[in-house]
Amino acid sequence: MEATQLPEGVTPEMVEEFKKKHQGVVKCAKLLDPENGGDFGFAIVGKPGVFAINQFDKLVDKDPLKAKLALINGTFCTRKEEIKTCDQAGNFFAACFDAAAQMLPVGKAELKNL
Repeated sequence: MEATQLPEGVTPEMVEEFKKKHQGVVKCAKLLDPENGGDFGFAIVGKPGVFAINQFDKLVDKDPLKAKLALINGTFCTRKEEIKTCDQAGNFFAACFDAAAQMLPVGKAELKNL
């Protein structure tokens, strides 16, 4: 899939709405199935907001599944209903979580000896 192609059912107008909701950062994620060598298709994901990140941080140690769902819900722009009803121990859910996790903001630091 080329960078300019959109997944089936996604219009440029929808992408603009997604960008407004996700601080201007949206990407097309190819959801891979490494076990079978194929993929589950594409989804549009966006940068998670503060609420989704806080929910993930709050739940990750207490209830990892709820934490993953909170991050996916705050990141995915398409296919949310399919994710909610899928096998949460399966490869599709794992691929969705991987895409959501890749959208988390990552800081970098430079450390020096004292």
